[in-house]
Amino acid sequence: MDEDNTDEDSVESALDLDVDMLKHMVSSRLKRRCVNSCKLTRGLYNEIHLLQFDNGPDCIARLARDPNHPAEKIASEVATMKYVAQNTRIRVPEVYAWDSKAQNDIKIPYILMERLPGKHLYKIWDKLNAEQKRNILSQIVDVLSELWKCKFKKIGCIYRNSSNSIRSCMTFLKNLMFYKTIQPFKIGPIVSPQFYIEGRNEIFDAPSYTGPFGSTRELFYTLIRKEKQFFTIHGVQELAEEDNLNEADAKKRVDELKKKLDLLQSKLSKDNPFDDSIDKPTFALIHGDFDAQNILVDDDINIIGIIDWEFSHTGTLWDMCKYPIWIQEVEKLRALSDAEMEENREKKELRNYFRQEMVTKLGDISGQILDKRERDRRIEDLEAMFTLMVHRFDMLENLLKCFFDDHYKARETGLYSS
Repeated sequence: MDEDNTDEDSVESALDLDVDMLKHMVSSRLKRRCVNSCKLTRGLYNEIHLLQFDNGPDCIARLARDPNHPAEKIASEVATMKYVAQNTRIRVPEVYAWDSKAQNDIKIPYILMERLPGKHLYKIWDKLNAEQKRNILSQIVDVLSELWKCKFKKIGCIYRNSSNSIRSCMTFLKNLMFYKTIQPFKIGPIVSPQFYIEGRNEIFDAPSYTGPFGSTRELFYTLIRKEKQFFTIHGVQELAEEDNLNEADAKKRVDELKKKLDLLQSKLSKDNPFDDSIDKPTFALIHGDFDAQNILVDDDINIIGIIDWEFSHTGTLWDMCKYPIWIQEVEKLRALSDAEMEENREKKELRNYFRQEMVTKLGDISGQILDKRERDRRIEDLEAMFTLMVHRFDMLENLLKCFFDDHYKARETGLYSS
Protein backbone atom coordinates (compact mmCIF):
# COMPACT_ATOMS: atom_id res chain seq x y z
CA MET A 1 0.00 0.00 0.00
CA ASP A 2 1.58 3.23 -1.15
CA GLU A 3 1.37 5.74 1.70
CA ASP A 4 2.07 9.44 1.78
CA ASN A 5 3.18 11.61 4.66
CA THR A 6 0.57 13.92 6.12
CA ASP A 7 1.56 17.54 6.55
CA GLU A 8 2.76 17.77 10.16
CA ASP A 9 1.29 21.26 10.56
CA SER A 10 -2.17 20.25 9.40
CA VAL A 11 -3.05 18.06 12.35
CA GLU A 12 -2.45 17.84 16.08
CA SER A 13 0.75 16.58 17.67
CA ALA A 14 1.90 13.00 17.24
CA LEU A 15 0.88 10.21 19.56
CA ASP A 16 2.81 9.67 22.75
CA LEU A 17 3.86 6.24 21.58
CA ASP A 18 6.50 3.92 23.02
CA VAL A 19 7.76 2.43 19.74
CA ASP A 20 9.76 -0.31 21.46
CA MET A 21 6.67 -1.38 23.38
CA LEU A 22 4.69 -1.34 20.12
CA LYS A 23 7.22 -3.68 18.49
CA HIS A 24 7.22 -5.92 21.56
CA MET A 25 3.42 -6.09 21.65
CA VAL A 26 3.13 -6.77 17.92
CA SER A 27 5.77 -9.51 18.13
CA SER A 28 3.80 -11.15 20.91
CA ARG A 29 0.42 -10.85 19.19
CA LEU A 30 1.55 -11.99 15.72
CA LYS A 31 4.12 -14.58 16.87
CA ARG A 32 6.98 -13.18 14.77
CA ARG A 33 9.61 -10.62 15.65
CA CYS A 34 8.90 -7.02 14.65
CA VAL A 35 12.24 -5.39 13.81
CA ASN A 36 11.17 -1.96 12.57
CA SER A 37 8.35 0.56 12.89
CA CYS A 38 7.97 3.80 10.96
CA LYS A 39 5.12 6.30 10.88
CA LEU A 40 3.50 6.60 7.44
CA THR A 41 0.63 9.02 7.92
CA ARG A 42 -1.17 10.93 10.61
CA GLY A 43 -4.74 12.08 10.23
CA LEU A 44 -7.47 13.49 12.40
CA TYR A 45 -8.47 10.19 13.97
CA ASN A 46 -5.59 7.76 13.41
CA GLU A 47 -1.84 7.45 13.12
CA ILE A 48 -0.62 4.79 10.67
CA HIS A 49 2.63 2.88 11.22
CA LEU A 50 4.35 0.40 8.93
CA LEU A 51 5.69 -2.62 10.82
CA GLN A 52 8.39 -4.86 9.38
CA PHE A 53 9.46 -8.31 10.61
CA ASP A 54 12.42 -10.62 10.47
CA ASN A 55 10.26 -12.92 8.32
CA GLY A 56 6.91 -12.70 6.60
CA PRO A 57 4.99 -9.75 5.13
CA ASP A 58 4.81 -6.21 6.48
CA CYS A 59 1.91 -5.14 8.65
CA ILE A 60 -0.04 -1.92 9.18
CA ALA A 61 -0.74 -0.61 12.69
CA ARG A 62 -3.72 1.75 12.81
CA LEU A 63 -3.48 3.63 16.11
CA ALA A 64 -6.38 5.70 17.45
CA ARG A 65 -5.44 9.33 18.16
CA ASP A 66 -8.61 10.45 19.97
CA PRO A 67 -9.22 9.02 23.45
CA ASN A 68 -12.85 10.19 23.25
CA HIS A 69 -13.73 7.66 20.57
CA PRO A 70 -15.98 4.95 22.00
CA ALA A 71 -14.75 1.37 21.98
CA GLU A 72 -17.50 0.55 19.49
CA LYS A 73 -15.69 2.56 16.79
CA ILE A 74 -12.86 0.07 16.33
CA ALA A 75 -15.12 -2.91 17.04
CA SER A 76 -17.41 -1.86 14.20
CA GLU A 77 -14.55 -1.07 11.83
CA VAL A 78 -13.08 -4.53 12.35
CA ALA A 79 -16.47 -6.24 12.02
CA THR A 80 -17.18 -4.33 8.80
CA MET A 81 -13.91 -5.41 7.19
CA LYS A 82 -14.54 -9.01 8.20
CA TYR A 83 -18.09 -8.83 6.85
CA VAL A 84 -16.96 -7.40 3.51
CA ALA A 85 -14.21 -10.02 3.20
CA GLN A 86 -16.67 -12.84 3.84
CA ASN A 87 -19.64 -11.59 1.83
CA THR A 88 -18.32 -9.69 -1.19
CA ARG A 89 -15.62 -9.86 -3.85
CA ILE A 90 -14.07 -6.62 -2.55
CA ARG A 91 -10.56 -7.02 -1.24
CA VAL A 92 -10.02 -5.42 2.17
CA PRO A 93 -7.11 -5.68 4.61
CA GLU A 94 -7.10 -8.83 6.70
CA VAL A 95 -7.26 -7.99 10.40
CA TYR A 96 -4.59 -9.79 12.44
CA ALA A 97 -5.29 -8.39 15.90
CA TRP A 98 -7.06 -5.45 17.52
CA ASP A 99 -7.97 -3.83 20.81
CA SER A 100 -10.69 -1.20 21.07
CA LYS A 101 -9.58 0.02 24.50
CA ALA A 102 -6.46 1.68 25.84
CA GLN A 103 -5.84 -0.87 28.60
CA ASN A 104 -3.04 -2.60 26.72
CA ASP A 105 0.77 -2.50 26.50
CA ILE A 106 0.89 0.64 24.33
CA LYS A 107 -2.09 2.33 26.07
CA ILE A 108 -3.67 3.11 22.70
CA PRO A 109 -6.57 1.41 20.88
CA TYR A 110 -5.25 -0.24 17.71
CA ILE A 111 -5.82 -2.48 14.71
CA LEU A 112 -3.05 -4.62 13.22
CA MET A 113 -3.87 -5.42 9.62
CA GLU A 114 -2.55 -6.58 6.29
CA ARG A 115 -0.67 -4.11 4.15
CA LEU A 116 -2.36 -4.22 0.76
CA PRO A 117 -0.35 -3.62 -2.41
CA GLY A 118 -1.11 -0.88 -4.90
CA LYS A 119 -1.19 2.89 -5.22
CA HIS A 120 -3.81 5.34 -4.01
CA LEU A 121 -6.08 6.34 -6.89
CA TYR A 122 -5.84 10.06 -6.09
CA LYS A 123 -2.09 9.98 -6.79
CA ILE A 124 -2.46 8.83 -10.38
CA TRP A 125 -5.93 10.04 -11.45
CA ASP A 126 -4.74 13.21 -13.17
CA LYS A 127 -2.20 11.20 -15.18
CA LEU A 128 -4.82 8.85 -16.64
CA ASN A 129 -6.29 9.23 -20.10
CA ALA A 130 -10.04 9.38 -20.69
CA GLU A 131 -10.40 5.66 -21.39
CA GLN A 132 -8.52 4.73 -18.22
CA LYS A 133 -10.67 7.09 -16.15
CA ARG A 134 -13.85 5.55 -17.55
CA ASN A 135 -12.48 2.09 -16.79
CA ILE A 136 -11.83 3.06 -13.18
CA LEU A 137 -15.32 4.56 -12.83
CA SER A 138 -16.81 1.33 -14.16
CA GLN A 139 -14.86 -0.62 -11.54
CA ILE A 140 -16.05 1.77 -8.82
CA VAL A 141 -19.64 1.03 -9.81
CA ASP A 142 -18.77 -2.68 -9.55
CA VAL A 143 -17.65 -2.06 -5.96
CA LEU A 144 -20.89 -0.19 -5.21
CA SER A 145 -22.85 -3.03 -6.75
CA GLU A 146 -21.13 -5.49 -4.42
CA LEU A 147 -22.00 -3.33 -1.42
CA TRP A 148 -25.60 -2.99 -2.62
CA LYS A 149 -25.96 -6.77 -2.55
CA CYS A 150 -25.34 -6.70 1.22
CA LYS A 151 -28.86 -6.43 2.64
CA PHE A 152 -29.81 -5.27 6.13
CA LYS A 153 -33.04 -4.47 7.96
CA LYS A 154 -31.83 -1.41 9.90
CA ILE A 155 -29.62 1.66 9.47
CA GLY A 156 -26.63 1.37 11.79
CA CYS A 157 -23.13 -0.04 12.03
CA ILE A 158 -22.00 -3.65 11.68
CA TYR A 159 -20.81 -5.52 14.76
CA ARG A 160 -19.81 -9.09 15.49
CA ASN A 161 -22.30 -11.13 17.47
CA SER A 162 -20.68 -12.10 20.75
CA SER A 163 -19.45 -15.67 21.05
CA ASN A 164 -21.68 -16.15 24.09
CA SER A 165 -24.85 -15.17 22.25
CA ILE A 166 -23.94 -17.36 19.28
CA ARG A 167 -23.13 -20.29 21.60
CA SER A 168 -26.47 -19.86 23.42
CA CYS A 169 -28.35 -19.68 20.14
CA MET A 170 -26.61 -22.80 18.84
CA THR A 171 -27.52 -24.69 22.04
CA PHE A 172 -31.12 -23.58 21.71
CA LEU A 173 -31.31 -24.69 18.08
CA LYS A 174 -29.69 -28.04 18.85
CA ASN A 175 -32.19 -28.64 21.62
CA LEU A 176 -34.97 -28.06 19.09
CA MET A 177 -33.22 -30.35 16.60
CA PHE A 178 -33.39 -27.44 14.18
CA TYR A 179 -30.21 -26.38 12.39
CA LYS A 180 -29.47 -23.28 10.42
CA THR A 181 -26.60 -20.86 9.94
CA ILE A 182 -25.99 -18.62 12.94
CA GLN A 183 -25.43 -15.06 11.78
CA PRO A 184 -22.03 -13.86 13.06
CA PHE A 185 -22.86 -10.18 12.42
CA LYS A 186 -25.53 -7.78 13.63
CA ILE A 187 -26.57 -4.15 13.10
CA GLY A 188 -26.09 -1.95 16.13
CA PRO A 189 -25.77 1.75 17.00
CA ILE A 190 -24.22 4.18 14.55
CA VAL A 191 -20.66 5.18 15.45
CA SER A 192 -20.06 8.71 14.22
CA PRO A 193 -18.28 11.75 15.69
CA GLN A 194 -21.61 13.60 15.46
CA PHE A 195 -22.82 11.49 18.37
CA TYR A 196 -19.94 11.86 20.80
CA ILE A 197 -17.52 14.74 20.13
CA GLU A 198 -17.90 18.31 21.42
CA GLY A 199 -19.86 16.99 24.41
CA ARG A 200 -22.60 15.24 22.41
CA ASN A 201 -22.13 12.08 24.46
CA GLU A 202 -22.80 14.02 27.68
CA ILE A 203 -26.42 14.92 26.97
CA PHE A 204 -29.12 13.05 28.83
CA ASP A 205 -29.95 9.61 27.43
CA ALA A 206 -27.31 10.05 24.68
CA PRO A 207 -27.32 6.33 23.65
CA SER A 208 -30.96 6.66 22.52
CA TYR A 209 -29.80 8.94 19.70
CA THR A 210 -27.51 6.38 18.04
CA GLY A 211 -30.02 3.90 16.66
CA PRO A 212 -30.20 1.60 14.84
CA PHE A 213 -32.88 3.30 12.73
CA GLY A 214 -35.68 2.15 10.48
CA SER A 215 -35.25 4.91 7.88
CA THR A 216 -33.11 7.90 6.91
CA ARG A 217 -35.98 10.16 7.89
CA GLU A 218 -35.94 8.70 11.41
CA LEU A 219 -32.16 9.21 11.53
CA PHE A 220 -32.37 12.89 10.60
CA TYR A 221 -35.28 13.55 12.95
CA THR A 222 -33.14 12.07 15.71
CA LEU A 223 -30.14 14.22 14.74
CA ILE A 224 -32.33 17.34 14.86
CA ARG A 225 -33.63 16.40 18.32
CA LYS A 226 -30.07 15.69 19.48
CA GLU A 227 -28.82 19.14 18.50
CA LYS A 228 -31.90 20.76 20.05
CA GLN A 229 -31.27 19.00 23.35
CA PHE A 230 -27.54 19.72 23.26
CA PHE A 231 -27.99 23.48 22.79
CA THR A 232 -30.83 23.54 25.32
CA ILE A 233 -28.24 22.34 27.85
CA HIS A 234 -25.05 24.02 26.61
CA GLY A 235 -26.13 26.83 24.26
CA VAL A 236 -26.32 29.67 26.79
CA GLN A 237 -22.88 28.86 28.17
CA GLU A 238 -21.36 28.60 24.68
CA LEU A 239 -22.76 31.97 23.60
CA ALA A 240 -21.65 33.59 26.84
CA GLU A 241 -18.10 32.30 26.37
CA GLU A 242 -17.76 32.63 22.58
CA ASP A 243 -19.82 35.78 21.88
CA ASN A 244 -19.67 37.47 25.31
CA LEU A 245 -23.47 37.62 25.52
CA ASN A 246 -25.28 38.18 28.76
CA GLU A 247 -27.52 35.38 29.99
CA ALA A 248 -30.80 36.97 28.83
CA ASP A 249 -29.58 37.60 25.26
CA ALA A 250 -27.96 34.16 25.06
CA LYS A 251 -31.16 32.49 26.22
CA LYS A 252 -33.13 34.40 23.57
CA ARG A 253 -30.75 33.18 20.83
CA VAL A 254 -31.03 29.60 22.09
CA ASP A 255 -34.83 29.79 22.14
CA GLU A 256 -34.82 31.07 18.55
CA LEU A 257 -32.53 28.24 17.43
CA LYS A 258 -34.79 25.66 19.08
CA LYS A 259 -37.81 27.15 17.28
CA LYS A 260 -35.98 26.93 13.95
CA LEU A 261 -35.07 23.28 14.60
CA ASP A 262 -38.73 22.57 15.41
CA LEU A 263 -39.74 24.39 12.23
CA LEU A 264 -37.23 22.39 10.21
CA GLN A 265 -38.62 19.09 11.49
CA SER A 266 -42.18 20.26 10.81
CA LYS A 267 -41.37 21.24 7.24
CA LEU A 268 -39.55 17.99 6.54
CA SER A 269 -42.59 16.13 7.84
CA LYS A 270 -44.97 18.03 5.55
CA ASP A 271 -42.69 18.23 2.51
CA ASN A 272 -40.73 15.00 2.73
CA PRO A 273 -37.43 15.00 0.78
CA PHE A 274 -36.90 11.32 1.62
CA ASP A 275 -38.47 9.13 -1.06
CA ASP A 276 -40.63 6.58 0.78
CA SER A 277 -40.07 4.05 -2.00
CA ILE A 278 -36.33 4.13 -1.24
CA ASP A 279 -36.19 5.08 2.42
CA LYS A 280 -37.16 1.69 3.81
CA PRO A 281 -35.62 -1.76 4.32
CA THR A 282 -33.69 -3.35 2.91
CA PHE A 283 -30.54 -1.27 3.40
CA ALA A 284 -27.06 -1.65 1.90
CA LEU A 285 -23.54 -1.15 3.24
CA ILE A 286 -22.16 2.38 2.78
CA HIS A 287 -18.41 3.03 2.97
CA GLY A 288 -17.69 5.83 5.43
CA ASP A 289 -15.25 7.67 3.13
CA PHE A 290 -15.38 6.25 -0.38
CA ASP A 291 -12.86 8.65 -1.85
CA ALA A 292 -9.84 8.30 -4.12
CA GLN A 293 -7.37 8.10 -1.23
CA ASN A 294 -9.05 4.88 -0.04
CA ILE A 295 -9.07 3.13 -3.42
CA LEU A 296 -5.94 1.13 -4.29
CA VAL A 297 -5.03 0.31 -7.90
CA ASP A 298 -2.28 -1.76 -9.53
CA ASP A 299 0.01 -0.79 -12.42
CA ASP A 300 -2.65 -1.87 -14.93
CA ILE A 301 -5.15 0.56 -13.33
CA ASN A 302 -7.27 -2.17 -11.80
CA ILE A 303 -8.82 -1.66 -8.39
CA ILE A 304 -7.24 -4.19 -6.06
CA GLY A 305 -8.42 -3.03 -2.65
CA ILE A 306 -10.58 -0.66 -0.60
CA ILE A 307 -9.24 0.59 2.73
CA ASP A 308 -10.32 2.78 5.70
CA TRP A 309 -13.70 1.35 6.70
CA GLU A 310 -14.14 3.40 9.88
CA PHE A 311 -17.56 5.04 10.26
CA SER A 312 -19.04 2.76 7.59
CA HIS A 313 -22.72 2.06 8.11
CA THR A 314 -25.81 0.73 6.41
CA GLY A 315 -28.05 3.06 4.44
CA THR A 316 -30.31 3.53 1.45
CA LEU A 317 -29.59 3.59 -2.27
CA TRP A 318 -29.79 7.38 -1.89
CA ASP A 319 -26.67 7.27 0.31
CA MET A 320 -24.89 5.15 -2.29
CA CYS A 321 -25.83 7.07 -5.43
CA LYS A 322 -23.38 9.94 -5.43
CA TYR A 323 -20.94 11.11 -8.06
CA PRO A 324 -17.35 10.61 -6.88
CA ILE A 325 -16.16 13.92 -5.50
CA TRP A 326 -13.21 14.13 -7.89
CA ILE A 327 -15.50 14.23 -10.95
CA GLN A 328 -17.89 16.80 -9.52
CA GLU A 329 -17.97 20.21 -11.15
CA VAL A 330 -15.64 23.02 -10.10
CA GLU A 331 -17.88 25.51 -8.29
CA LYS A 332 -18.52 28.68 -10.25
CA LEU A 333 -17.89 31.16 -7.45
CA ARG A 334 -15.92 33.33 -9.87
CA ALA A 335 -15.08 33.51 -13.55
CA LEU A 336 -13.42 30.23 -14.48
CA SER A 337 -10.22 30.01 -16.44
CA ASP A 338 -10.12 28.21 -19.79
CA ALA A 339 -8.39 25.27 -18.08
CA GLU A 340 -11.11 25.08 -15.41
CA MET A 341 -13.85 25.24 -18.04
CA GLU A 342 -12.18 22.40 -19.93
CA GLU A 343 -11.88 20.46 -16.66
CA ASN A 344 -15.61 20.91 -16.05
CA ARG A 345 -16.41 19.67 -19.56
CA GLU A 346 -14.32 16.55 -18.98
CA LYS A 347 -15.93 15.97 -15.58
CA LYS A 348 -19.41 16.29 -17.08
CA GLU A 349 -18.58 13.60 -19.64
CA LEU A 350 -17.27 11.37 -16.85
CA ARG A 351 -20.41 11.96 -14.77
CA ASN A 352 -22.55 10.99 -17.75
CA TYR A 353 -20.54 7.80 -18.13
CA PHE A 354 -20.75 7.07 -14.39
CA ARG A 355 -24.53 7.51 -14.51
CA GLN A 356 -24.81 5.08 -17.43
CA GLU A 357 -22.78 2.49 -15.54
CA MET A 358 -24.93 2.95 -12.43
CA VAL A 359 -28.14 2.45 -14.41
CA THR A 360 -26.72 -0.62 -16.14
CA LYS A 361 -25.50 -2.28 -12.95
CA LEU A 362 -27.83 -0.97 -10.22
CA GLY A 363 -30.97 -0.22 -12.24
CA ASP A 364 -32.91 2.82 -13.45
CA ILE A 365 -33.60 3.98 -9.90
CA SER A 366 -29.91 4.79 -9.41
CA GLY A 367 -29.96 7.20 -12.36
CA GLN A 368 -33.17 8.79 -11.06
CA ILE A 369 -31.54 9.36 -7.67
CA LEU A 370 -28.46 10.95 -9.24
CA ASP A 371 -30.75 13.27 -11.21
CA LYS A 372 -32.83 14.14 -8.16
CA ARG A 373 -29.69 14.96 -6.19
CA GLU A 374 -28.89 17.57 -8.83
CA ARG A 375 -32.39 19.10 -8.65
CA ASP A 376 -33.16 18.88 -4.92
CA ARG A 377 -30.28 19.77 -2.62
CA ARG A 378 -32.23 19.48 0.62
CA ILE A 379 -30.84 16.14 1.75
CA GLU A 380 -27.32 17.21 0.79
CA ASP A 381 -27.74 20.39 2.86
CA LEU A 382 -29.18 18.38 5.76
CA GLU A 383 -26.09 16.16 5.59
CA ALA A 384 -23.91 19.28 5.77
CA MET A 385 -25.79 20.41 8.87
CA PHE A 386 -26.07 17.18 10.79
CA THR A 387 -23.89 14.30 9.50
CA LEU A 388 -20.66 15.66 8.01
CA MET A 389 -19.46 17.47 11.12
CA VAL A 390 -20.55 18.89 14.46
CA HIS A 391 -21.17 22.65 14.32
CA ARG A 392 -20.80 25.39 16.87
CA PHE A 393 -23.90 27.41 17.70
CA ASP A 394 -23.21 30.27 15.26
CA MET A 395 -22.50 27.92 12.36
CA LEU A 396 -25.63 25.82 12.88
CA GLU A 397 -27.65 29.03 13.17
CA ASN A 398 -26.27 30.26 9.82
CA LEU A 399 -26.74 26.88 8.10
CA LEU A 400 -30.38 26.79 9.19
CA LYS A 401 -30.94 30.29 7.83
CA CYS A 402 -29.37 29.33 4.50
CA PHE A 403 -31.45 26.15 4.37
CA PHE A 404 -34.73 28.02 4.78
CA ASP A 405 -33.65 30.77 2.39
CA ASP A 406 -32.58 28.31 -0.30
CA HIS A 407 -35.43 25.83 -0.06
CA TYR A 408 -38.49 27.52 1.43
CA LYS A 409 -38.28 31.31 1.32
CA ALA A 410 -39.27 31.43 -2.34
CA ARG A 411 -42.52 29.67 -1.42
CA GLU A 412 -43.03 31.19 1.99
CA THR A 413 -42.00 34.71 2.96
CA GLY A 414 -41.46 36.01 6.43
CA LEU A 415 -39.47 33.12 7.85
CA TYR A 416 -36.53 35.39 8.51
CA SER A 417 -36.06 39.09 8.53
CA SER A 418 -33.73 40.34 5.84
